[in-house]
Amino acid sequence: PNLIDAYPLADNSVRVVFDRDVTPGSATNVLNYSLTSFGAVQAAVMEGGSAAILTVSNGLPHGALETVIANGIVGLASGVVMSAGQSRTFINGVLSCAEVAAILKTAGPRPDLTPREREVLTLIASGNANAAIADRLAISAKTVEKHRASLMAKLQVHSVAELLVYALKEGLLDEHRQL
Repeated sequence: PNLIDAYPLADNSVRVVFDRDVTPGSATNVLNYSLTSFGAVQAAVMEGGSAAILTVSNGLPHGALETVIANGIVGLASGVVMSAGQSRTFINGVLSCAEVAAILKTAGPRPDLTPREREVLTLIASGNANAAIADRLAISAKTVEKHRASLMAKLQVHSVAELLVYALKEGLLDEHRQL
């Protein structure tokens, strides 16, 4: 199984999503998760077959980037164990309107993006997977991945969460709603 997403549901609750159904025993074992902030995963509960809700404590402020690492998760159908630890970065905590406004005000100078890069970034930030973006833009998933890599290099970011922060600062999510 692959860890495909992680995002906060509440200040101390994070949903992790896998690309297939996983065994409840592996997905609810807190020893299979860690946080890069040296915080702790205190509990894990299955949500459906391919997601788990983690109760975490990390001491980070709202808006800080946090990374969860999953390892040892077992695919339900195949019985295959995740081959290596996988991580996803997310924005810590559920942000208030004031916190979002503060993030938006701190936008520094950023490189210019091509119209296609802005379009791909908008779709990524809106939660679309590479395959969905490829279908929508009539390009290959490999081309979407190249745009994503180019965006991350230009913006000097290392995660989808950081791309999301950039998209928020640039108002790209509002732009997408008008498409």
